[in-house]
Formats: sequence, C-alpha cells, structure tokens
Amino acid sequence: MLSHINRKGSLSMKRLLVLVAFLLCCFLLLPVFGEKMPEAVFAQSVRAAFQGRELRVRVQLVTSGDIRQPVQLELRDEDGQILATGSLRAGRSAQFAFVVPEDWQGLKRLTLWHGEHPVSGELLLACDDLRSKALKRVETSGKQLAITFCAFLSDHYVADFLDLMDSCDVRATFFLSGMFADRNPDTVREIVRRGHEVASHGWAHINLTEVDEKRMYNEILRSVRKLEEVTGTRVALFRPPYSYANEKLRAISRALGCEIVIWSVDSCDWNHDNTTRKIIDRSAFAAAPGEILQFHFGAKTLQALRALLPRFKQQGLELVTVSQLLMPGPYSVDADGTARFVTGE
Repeated sequence: MLSHINRKGSLSMKRLLVLVAFLLCCFLLLPVFGEKMPEAVFAQSVRAAFQGRELRVRVQLVTSGDIRQPVQLELRDEDGQILATGSLRAGRSAQFAFVVPEDWQGLKRLTLWHGEHPVSGELLLACDDLRSKALKRVETSGKQLAITFCAFLSDHYVADFLDLMDSCDVRATFFLSGMFADRNPDTVREIVRRGHEVASHGWAHINLTEVDEKRMYNEILRSVRKLEEVTGTRVALFRPPYSYANEKLRAISRALGCEIVIWSVDSCDWNHDNTTRKIIDRSAFAAAPGEILQFHFGAKTLQALRALLPRFKQQGLELVTVSQLLMPGPYSVDADGTARFVTGE
C-alpha cells in the first residue's frame, strides 16, 4: 500500500513539473508571439507644408504596449525615409521637426514607426511652393480670355446662359459646388455636353480660410468626387467660396490635383445694387487677353452678356475655358497671380 502511495505521489510531481515547464515556455515565448506594439497618433490628420520650410508635427504616444521604458519613434515618409526621431513615454506628446524637401510637391503620406513596425495612422501632407500664389490671369501672346461662372445651389437661368453661349460659339468654365451637383446632376451633365468645363467651388459655401486643414481637404475632395461622379470627367480647377484663399488652402487644393483659380476681373454682378449697364461697363473696360472674368447666374448678368459676348468677338477675342487658357504647357504663378509659361533654354 505504501508503494502505491509513493507511485501516486511520483505521478503527481511529474504532472506538476510538466505544467510548470509549459507555463515557463509560454512566458518565454510571449514577447515573440504576443508582444503588444506601442500606439501613437498625430494631433492633426492633414497638414499643409511648404518647400524649404521647417514643419513641426505634434505626436502623442497613446500606449507604450509592453515596453516599460520611453519608446523610440521615427517619422517616415511613404518611401521609408526617416525625417525625424524622438523618444516618448505613454500619455506624453512631443513635436517632431524637419525641413520639407525642396522637391516635395503634392500629397505626401507620413507614418510613425517603432523599429520595423508602423505604430500610427497616416498624416496627409499637402506640399507646395509658398511663392506660388492663387492664379488670377494668364500671360499669353494670343487673344484668348476666359469667362467663368460660380454657382452654389440654384440652376435657375443656366439653360438660358448655355443657349446664349452656343449662339456665340463661346466656351466657359463653371465653378460649381458639390451641393449644386448633388441637387442638379442633369444640369451639370448638360453643361459638359455643351462643351464647357466644370470645376469645383467647394462643397458648402463657407469661408475655407476660417477652418482647419482637415475641413479644407474634405470640402474640396468631397466636391471633386461628386462632380467627377456626375460628369465622368476629371476636375482640375478649384475656386474657393467668396474667392477667399490663403497659402494652406492653395497647398491643399493643389495636392488634390486642382489649380486654385480666382479671377482678374470681377463683374460684381453679385451686388444687387449694380445695374446691367454697370456690369457691362466694368467687364468691358478690363477685358483683355489672358484675363479671367467672374460672373454669376442672374437676369441682369444674362442681359449684360448678350451685349458683351458679341462685343468681345468684334474685338477679336476668343472666349475659352480656363484650362484651355493654360494649355500651352507648364507654368508658374508669380506674386501677382499671373501664370507664366515655363520655356526651355
């Protein structure tokens, strides 16, 4: 009986040793198979950046995972280039600073890394040349000028304007809001069918210089997607509501593939106190090759254009879209908003 008890005790001890060995293996292998990586976030998801200028990016380490010491982080671009490094503890934030490369243009995507593992979402960086202003006119040796229209919600009078331009063999650029395209898709398609250009006027008619970069990005992107969905054509131009623009909005618009276009001649037809005669005189006086004229849909503007379009034709001016005005080739926009074409040496 004593032998039976000893055998039973020996078996229990063996089982205990096997269990201990198993738990020890699990503990040793846990860092390999179950290590929790740090998690970091950017304070902003969209930023504007300018070539040759320092950019400071605020980062917060949400959790350090299984790491008890400060976590070493690297800020990298989409090509894996390390732009800045820093060390953070969980719950703390810091700024990562670097100089934006001179050749960065358009949209860049930055991510935070710990070792060989990404530990954050993406920061969208809209890169631009700070010297390049919003486009207002085009330097040209020809006799072309562009007339443009802005519309937010109503398509009232649009059919009359299209008929008038057909009768005068004129092409124009229509800056339409995303909400306009959403409410009047058939009108937008008809504009394109008649040979005119459709461009973005944002989604809602708000002052985009008063919102953050993420809102700027979303307003333009949402409107561009809606216009392209409705028309099946690429949108390449953007005019901000009220024509209010700053360097951040320019950078974000261009990063989304849209040149930012204001105007050189404002007809002021939006001012209800202005008569048809005032609209005609103001527009006719300043009209010249390379200029970009702004109009809106309305009865007085329609009357004014019935007088202006034949007059422009008699002066030998060809009325084209803004993109046609820019067709000669690569260009840069100088300090006064004039696009000048880049010529080879």
